Amino acid sequence: MMTKKANVKTVVSRFKGRKIHKDSLDVLGLKEKDKLMFVSQIVYNSSPVKVIRKSTTDGSIFTSYVKMLSVFAKGSSKVETSFTVPAKSIFAYGLVEIKIEDEKLKISCEPWTRSLLDWLLGDDVSNPTVQKVKEELEMKEALLQPLADLPESTRCDLLQTLSELVEDGDNLSLLDKTLDHCSNGVFECVQSEAVSSFMDLLIVSNISTSEQDAVHMLVSALHTLPDEVPPLLTRCSPDTLRVLDQLVDGLKDGRANLPESLPVPLQEGGELRWVAEFICLNDQKLKELSDGWDRPELPPEVLLEVLCLAVQGLSLMQPTTNP
Repeated sequence: MMTKKANVKTVVSRFKGRKIHKDSLDVLGLKEKDKLMFVSQIVYNSSPVKVIRKSTTDGSIFTSYVKMLSVFAKGSSKVETSFTVPAKSIFAYGLVEIKIEDEKLKISCEPWTRSLLDWLLGDDVSNPTVQKVKEELEMKEALLQPLADLPESTRCDLLQTLSELVEDGDNLSLLDKTLDHCSNGVFECVQSEAVSSFMDLLIVSNISTSEQDAVHMLVSALHTLPDEVPPLLTRCSPDTLRVLDQLVDGLKDGRANLPESLPVPLQEGGELRWVAEFICLNDQKLKELSDGWDRPELPPEVLLEVLCLAVQGLSLMQPTTNP
């Protein structure tokens, strides 16, 4: 891990007391609770870093919101989600507040820090908000983007193989673990023909590390979802996936609303209607779900996040269409 720091004393001495005109303040457009800050310190990785999140649950689980999908999970299960953060990613940063009093700059010397790991691994679900989900998606979508750089034939072959593979939850779990081992530079032969076929496609395609990490993130997102969900998402039509992807974009922009015209699976009673409604959650509905949620290893905001990541990843894997 590497650190870069700004010379805060120099900044304070240079700008403290400097006058700022009202016109300049108006350009900033600060709202009542907004704060003006500058980055005083960053912590970044000089080489790729693997991030792993594990959780275990025992017993019989019937998720609150996914009842409409009739997802019923029994027994003991382990969930492991992992992906590689590329080199030179910012893991944490420090901010110093710039106050404006009587049209003069006043710089505080007390830093405010925010860690990337708070986003990746944070377990604070006491006050789930859609904003937290948006922050997660904004940070992770860049890691999925290399999927779009795969040759179209490779994307089609991988997507077809993946849609067959996810029908068996054990195969999906094995694929996630196999990709995990490959990210460590270790490739082991597996007994599953479906997983071997998928891995053969990756090897033959000779894809880059960032593209393999993007594939791994998509597989991990699908693996984290309840067992009945990945088959529904991977085999849905391009039109259905496009609408879901538009809803994810709307969530990130704070305007996720169901359009009037919807593909059949997203209409009332459709098999993916709950996914569309879930992506359109607001803070109040998310809080209500959290209060009655009975699956602590997959709280509603995490389910929302992995749903959105899966939709985004699958959308990037779709064939390119000419306008």
